[in-house]
Amino acid sequence: MDWPQAGASAIRAGAVDVLTKQRLVSLVRASQLINSSLVLEEVLQRVLDALIEVTGAERGFLVLADQPGGELTVKVARNYERRTLAEETFQISQTLLTRVIQTGQAIHCVDALADPTYSRFASVTDLQLRSILAAPLKSRDKTLGAVYVDSRLRAGVFDDDDLELMAAFASQAAAAIENARLYQDLRLQIAEVAALRDYQENVLRSTANAIITLDPDGLITVFNGAAETIFGISSDDAIGRPYHEVLGLTVTTRLLSRMARVMSRGERVAEIEIDGPLNGRERAVLRISLSPLKSSIDGGQRGLGVVLVADDVTEARLAAEASAREAAEKERIRALFGHYVAPSVVEHLLASTEQLRLGGSRQQVSVLFADIRGFSAMAETLPPEEVVALLNRYLGVATNSILCDGGTLDKYIGDAVMAFFNAPLPQEDHALQAVRAAALLQRAVRAEAAAGGPAVGFGVGVNTGEAIVGNIGTPQLMNYTVIGDAVNVAQRLQSVACAGEVLLSESTYEAVKDHVDAEELPPIEVKGRRAPVRAYRLRDVEL
Repeated sequence: MDWPQAGASAIRAGAVDVLTKQRLVSLVRASQLINSSLVLEEVLQRVLDALIEVTGAERGFLVLADQPGGELTVKVARNYERRTLAEETFQISQTLLTRVIQTGQAIHCVDALADPTYSRFASVTDLQLRSILAAPLKSRDKTLGAVYVDSRLRAGVFDDDDLELMAAFASQAAAAIENARLYQDLRLQIAEVAALRDYQENVLRSTANAIITLDPDGLITVFNGAAETIFGISSDDAIGRPYHEVLGLTVTTRLLSRMARVMSRGERVAEIEIDGPLNGRERAVLRISLSPLKSSIDGGQRGLGVVLVADDVTEARLAAEASAREAAEKERIRALFGHYVAPSVVEHLLASTEQLRLGGSRQQVSVLFADIRGFSAMAETLPPEEVVALLNRYLGVATNSILCDGGTLDKYIGDAVMAFFNAPLPQEDHALQAVRAAALLQRAVRAEAAAGGPAVGFGVGVNTGEAIVGNIGTPQLMNYTVIGDAVNVAQRLQSVACAGEVLLSESTYEAVKDHVDAEELPPIEVKGRRAPVRAYRLRDVEL
């Protein structure tokens, strides 16, 4: 036996075993390294670095497909300029990777310059490519991409063991890449779920409606901010409790039968209106809708509970009721004053209704009484229809005269009319306005007679003094009037006035004497007064 030769062979075999062991150790260490992270970018960097270290390559890069069969994209490279990867001289590397991915087999080129398969590429000579290794990145029969390393130093840098090592390493790397991708997708899904949850929470917080969800047992699972405000309980205290403990007796009583129907039959119940005490408030008005909460499983529907949406419309309801009351009050005022004060006075009263409540106040007024003289005798000689027509005609004349000077028509008393001034609106010259209205009334009556009407005359009395002014009666039936001695004096003056005559009391005369021509009469005995009343007969007044 040639012992020296045998010894040399044993030494070479031992060296190979040592090299193989080193490669295996490097492979294990590299595998541990690339599997130590689930961040895709870090995994790709570690895969390429570990492969260059294990194979002793000069350069390398890694490509991935966005989807199976999709376009390859360089994700990471070592010792390559970025522009080189995009130039035509990179064609040989691209061609190799395409073949690797299509065949699913690793490629080992000992010397690209001497290999007729590759030497025909100009890029081989331009880049002086010699040793090349390329392997697919496959995971569960799916090709994710490929990895490529080369050396321009010399031929035969890589051997078949390197090819096997690279193929094994690429398989582990592909699994690590697939895990990193799955982890990345999972993180994106978690982020999307978190974003959706935040969005839903923001919607629940920002909506003015109370949104409450119940599970099939009637326990609260969602309770938003509006629900906290309406029902006066925090979300932390509400969630997990039976809804009847949280919503209160008023709401629960109205919802009980409907809630059972929604849960058992899956029906939707809309616009339940609840009006009553709630959360310490004497009155709250809620509009509540109930909808079944369902989940589709295997084409079927499984009940998950109930969604309750409550809209607090208390303020809107109170405002509507106040508006309705105001409209009714204005209509009452129109009905109360529309026939016996000027339209401008009615509109002013509509703007300020406080002064028109039941009750009265003491104030200065000027009161006018006017009565048709001889009407009873006239009525005896005329048919009733003509009597009514005549009465309406001349009371209308009197009424127009009073309203034209801002008077308030109090009432008709048979063939007499009563009016007052300085109420309901203050009138600075109310005494003068009352006198002018009396003078205008007499002129209008004379004009009617001159136009061919019956010879009718009014006796008029005007007095100024304090009286109680206001709404007298009940809330259902009231009359805006004046009560007091001032009224009695005006009526007594009217009773002694002749047809076509206007008598003024002393108080009225003193208020208007600078604007009238009047003569003083002897004191008049007035029923109900101890002392005689001084009176003045009106001859003329400034109009």
